[in-house]
Amino acid sequence: AVDIGNTFIKYAVFKNNKIIDSYRSHDVQKKDILNLIQTYSLERSIISSVRGQEEVRLLVECLSGDVCIFSDKTKLPVSVKYNPKRQLGLDRIANLVGAICKYPEKDILVIDAGTCITTDMMSMDKTHLGGSISPGLSMRYRALHEFTNDLPHLSEKDDYTSIGDDTCSDIIAGVQSGVLSEIDAIIYNYKKE
Repeated sequence: AVDIGNTFIKYAVFKNNKIIDSYRSHDVQKKDILNLIQTYSLERSIISSVRGQEEVRLLVECLSGDVCIFSDKTKLPVSVKYNPKRQLGLDRIANLVGAICKYPEKDILVIDAGTCITTDMMSMDKTHLGGSISPGLSMRYRALHEFTNDLPHLSEKDDYTSIGDDTCSDIIAGVQSGVLSEIDAIIYNYKKE
């Protein structure tokens, strides 16, 4: 399975429905694909991309066996009532499909924190009800730096406090605590609605 996302390309090799190998890179490298093919006997592949089709073409050229290109035309076990349907990101659709496989017959809120933070609500009858998109951590850090004169460009930090005592710790506290508060509020509001 290959997920070509906005920032990273993620690869996962499955055997008997379990991931046996995975890694990520910033772009498609032919040597990486050939290494996968030499290491594993790949019978089927699925490729999903939110980028252009150049990386998809390179993957299809290298992969053997049954190759599926995930698209808005792929038959799905969910009903998508997005307007227009083709604008709902394939990454979000894949999240919904994965969620119903893991939690059948339940109302599900899917939260994906990547380049963007997306939320998608799906009813227990497998109907996508809608969602939201907001900037992810890296985008928020970059925006603070690029849209101000003096703030430094920082990145996420695992160990931080929610109250900073200098500019850098203030930015980290604001961005990371802000994301957590946003997600808590989304969960609360979706449950309420």
